[in-house]
Amino acid sequence: MLTFETDFYQVSLDDTNQVAILFWKREVTLPEFQEGSLALREVIKQYQLNKWLVNSTHKGLLSPEAEDWLTATIFDNAGDKFLMHQVAYVMTEEKYQEMVQDYSLLRASHKKLPLEIHYFTSQDEALHWMVHEHTTFSHQ
Repeated sequence: MLTFETDFYQVSLDDTNQVAILFWKREVTLPEFQEGSLALREVIKQYQLNKWLVNSTHKGLLSPEAEDWLTATIFDNAGDKFLMHQVAYVMTEEKYQEMVQDYSLLRASHKKLPLEIHYFTSQDEALHWMVHEHTTFSHQ
């Protein structure tokens, strides 16, 4: 299994399921968030993956600055590179409830992006969805 690791994130490749995984180890600053996100993007590009999982059980919700950077840097410049990608976002039950109440997480999802984003409180459930569930683009 391919792995890039720092004290605040780990990016790995699940060879069996062809899933890129970003695991946040703690709360991060904006530059740390950018570094981890770019490392994930490199694995996605290098291995031509269309499934990625972000485990944020040890990290808080995205700041507005991080959301803006993610939209401008990763998604807006992606063109067709992220066409028909599945994204599983794993968080604690508490953070999931905050997100549902606030619904400001990842404002990029309000755009018509070629991504299917689902939110989970378990990494096993997220991987099951990525491997076994049909996506909205699986028939296109």
